[in-house]
Amino acid sequence: MNKTLFRLTFLCCMLLCFYKPVSGQPLAFPTAEGFGKYTSGGRGGRIITVTNLNDTGEGSLRHAIEQEGARIVVFTVDGTIELQSKLVIKNDSITIAGQSAPGDGICLKGYPLYVNANNVIIRFIRARMGDLHGIEDDAMGAMRVKDLIIDHCSMSWSVDECLSVYRSENVTVQWCMVTHSLSRSLHTKGAHGFGGIWGGGKATFHHNLLAHHSSRNPRFASDGYHPVDFRNNVVFNWGYKPAYGGGRHGKINFVGNYYKPGPATSDEKKTVFLDPAEDGTSAWYLSDNIMVGSESVTSNNWEGVTNQKPCIKAAEPFPFEAIHQDTPEVAYEKILLYAGCSHRRDYYDRQVIEEVRTGTVTGGETYGGGNKGIIDSQNAVGGWPLLKQGESLPDSDGDGMPDVWETAQGLNPNDSTDGNEYTLHNEYTNIEVYLNSLVDFGYHYSVLKEDAGLQVIEKYPQEKISDFSKKLKPLGRIMESEGYYVWCCAPIFGEDGKVHLFYSRWPQKYGMGGWIHKCEIAHAVADSPEGPYTYLETVLAPRPGYFDATTCHNPHIQYIDGTYYLFYMGNSDGSVYTKRIGLAKSKSLYGPWERSDTPILEAGSKGTWDDCNTTNPAFIMHPDGEAWLYYKSWNEEAYRNETGPIRANRKYGLAIADKVDGIYKRVKENPIVDFSVHGDNKQVEDAYVYMEDGRFKMLMRDMGYFDHSVGLIFESEDGIHWSEPRIAWFGAEAYLEEPPAPEHLKRYGRFERPQLLMKDGKPAYLFVAMQGGKYATASGFVFEILSDNE
Repeated sequence: MNKTLFRLTFLCCMLLCFYKPVSGQPLAFPTAEGFGKYTSGGRGGRIITVTNLNDTGEGSLRHAIEQEGARIVVFTVDGTIELQSKLVIKNDSITIAGQSAPGDGICLKGYPLYVNANNVIIRFIRARMGDLHGIEDDAMGAMRVKDLIIDHCSMSWSVDECLSVYRSENVTVQWCMVTHSLSRSLHTKGAHGFGGIWGGGKATFHHNLLAHHSSRNPRFASDGYHPVDFRNNVVFNWGYKPAYGGGRHGKINFVGNYYKPGPATSDEKKTVFLDPAEDGTSAWYLSDNIMVGSESVTSNNWEGVTNQKPCIKAAEPFPFEAIHQDTPEVAYEKILLYAGCSHRRDYYDRQVIEEVRTGTVTGGETYGGGNKGIIDSQNAVGGWPLLKQGESLPDSDGDGMPDVWETAQGLNPNDSTDGNEYTLHNEYTNIEVYLNSLVDFGYHYSVLKEDAGLQVIEKYPQEKISDFSKKLKPLGRIMESEGYYVWCCAPIFGEDGKVHLFYSRWPQKYGMGGWIHKCEIAHAVADSPEGPYTYLETVLAPRPGYFDATTCHNPHIQYIDGTYYLFYMGNSDGSVYTKRIGLAKSKSLYGPWERSDTPILEAGSKGTWDDCNTTNPAFIMHPDGEAWLYYKSWNEEAYRNETGPIRANRKYGLAIADKVDGIYKRVKENPIVDFSVHGDNKQVEDAYVYMEDGRFKMLMRDMGYFDHSVGLIFESEDGIHWSEPRIAWFGAEAYLEEPPAPEHLKRYGRFERPQLLMKDGKPAYLFVAMQGGKYATASGFVFEILSDNE
């Protein structure tokens, strides 16, 4: 991603001209925005499972849609549904949760999906109609309905408009890909490859992609009484018509959009956003739109409007429902990352995104002489992709929530009624919490602040802010993995000149708590510390029958006397009580890795401060040649008996051995870091120990000394007796602009598990773990550590 764009700050949402929100009314899902955001869909109704890809019959999507009453439709099957007729939603109050499908998800083929009902939520569905059955129709559409939100859907290959939603009220279309309508196909009017008719009364269209349509990019159809809000969309490679229409007395906000001409765009339209309709007096508010290739139109948007005589130039925006508004440049980048069925994009969507990014096209038989990207048949771009199959998790009670997820959340996997209870959230039912957790990333995009790390955080005492903190230059998230949580990135330079990263990861479906029972340690490489990183292999996976039978977590890598040592934490029963420090070693970063069969440090004897476990290792070779292992632990009885958000008190101890493999013996001074003496159950975790200029230094995560968001740095003459801490880094808000935390991420906004990348004996980069990112899971984040003269 372009670093200049990455550093652009978020636009503040406009404070004026918003519709007043309905107090206490829950959103359709946490990232729902715009006029349709309060749509409730099937909330509280039946949970119906689609179990096959048949066109009709029990277990089919059509059968689920045709049921009456409120209903939430989930999937235990993935693949392409070959429709034999139009699929019409006729009965009100339905949620179609395409994100619940395993594998690559669901695609509708052959006929359109049409909404003719109120109170409808559609998420993560592909509607790719095509020309197989010789019909003229849209890929997806809705007209004369109320309360509708379409989110993260991909529409293509229509024989009319790809997506038309108008003459409706309280509507949002967000984060969708609307691409490649078919031009000279089967339409009786001839060339008819159009994007869509978009409008209605109180309708929002934001963060969508329109690409490869000759016209209607989009055509606006307002009801004349309420506004249409068209904001933060991307339009690429239109032909002879960009946006147009508006209708009689239409009221349209056209704000913050990004128009990028392509090979099909005619010369006279390469600087045109909009052709207002001649059949009435429409009113338009234009602001902050970008026309790629035209600085003058970008600076004065009205230069990109033809046929201005019948339209009214509004001086202020018409009332609209607020969204998380971006600059057009940032919206462009975010749409390329997230639009469409982006939780698992198929080949076709990935190809379109690459074309938008590079300004290139694929196919195009007749339009403009051919090869302009405006296609006549889906065959020009490869037709329907083969969707990768996945495996549905067991769901014993058939309530749409997998057993493993219910168990992790404290629900009963044998109670079919708890899906509609409000156990986990006061606004969303349990089944909604589950469905939202699968894809809650809509706009989760981080933007580095231009003054990141340089400002003094006024709420902290000046004398407590370390020089280390003033040298940190944030580079951003460097390790994210689709379908996984990523944690604890331990870096090291290899003999091949590459940066090797050993990191924890576990499947997204297990939530943040999956580290304790489903984690493995993986290996990735990059040419530079900021990436990009390429996954190579899993090096340490749980081993049934051993101390690390259920998890391998929190790696720490060292190179000592020709051998690479990989320290980590394992457990045998998925609990904190069996956490133990293990060790693997290899002569090469590429393996093979020889792993110890037993921990290198057991828990302390019963009744001691560290009798619960040993975990989160830090290691240093002492200048005297001894192996020093720092470890976290706490008292088991306190942990079992205490209540509250943080039980027991985490401390750090030290054990010493003659060689790296052990045998390790605890020092008499333990615990060497004990914050309980400061009261209020203050504590620390996540130590990293290193030597610099002849002194021991230690990085840690604060757990109450200042607060829970900062990092700490200590110094020591002997590695046992440590100074009072100072602040090593601040919370993420000091370095990043990010949207609000997703509901399922409780540790959002703080950096944990610090690891250093050393260069010439000096710390050069700081790697930390943090929640969030484009998959709304967890990821690695890196800071460059500037030298004193930078």
